[in-house]
Amino acid sequence: MCPKYNLEPPHYDGIQSLCLMGDLLFSGSRDTCIKKWDLSEQQLKQSINNSHKDWICGLAFMPGGNCLLSGCRGGLLKLWNIDTCNMLGEIRAHDSPINSITTNSSLIFTASK
Repeated sequence: MCPKYNLEPPHYDGIQSLCLMGDLLFSGSRDTCIKKWDLSEQQLKQSINNSHKDWICGLAFMPGGNCLLSGCRGGLLKLWNIDTCNMLGEIRAHDSPINSITTNSSLIFTASK
C-alpha cells in the first residue's frame, strides 16, 4: 500500500500526535516541533520550532476552530492561534506527561499518568 501524501520536510523525531480539521493537519513530535500542513496543497504552511521544551504528546482543537491546544511530556498545556501559530497562553496542567487532550463546549480535559 502506498501513502496518499508524503509531507515534506518531515519531523526530526517520532510523531506523537495528530489533529485534523478539514484540510488542515497539525502534527506534534518528539522533536518539540508542531507543524501545520495544508493537505489540499500537500505542503507545510508553518513550523513552530521548540514549541515546548519536551516532546509534544497531545494536540486538540478548541471548540470554534480558532485555537489549538498542545500538551507535552513536561506537563505544560499551551494554547495557539491556528492562523498565525502564535502562542496565546500556557498553564502547568500536570507534573507528568500529558498523554491526551479533548474538549467540549466549555471545558478542557487532559489525561496524564
